[in-house]
Amino acid sequence: MRNLVLTCEPHPATVVLDLYRLPRMTSTFLDGFRDLDAELASKGVRLVCANLSTPIHHSAQQEQWWQGVVSQGRYFDTIESAVEHNT
Repeated sequence: MRNLVLTCEPHPATVVLDLYRLPRMTSTFLDGFRDLDAELASKGVRLVCANLSTPIHHSAQQEQWWQGVVSQGRYFDTIESAVEHNT
C-alpha cells in the first residue's frame, strides 16, 4: 500500500484503510502502522482508519499513538463514514 500511494502522482490527499479483517492489534503492528502514518504525513498524505472490531479497537485505545489518531478525527466506526467525511 505504501508504494502504491507514494508512486501516485500527485499523491492522494487522504488514504482510508478498512481494518475490518484485522485479526488482532499487536505492538509490532502498531509500530509499523505508526511509521507508515509518519511517512505518509511527511509526503502530505493523511491516513484515516475505519471499521475495527470493538475488542481490537479497545486494545488499540491503550496505545498513545492510536489515541492521537482518534482524537484527530482519523478513526471512524464504518468505512462509509470515513469516506463521507474525507471527500
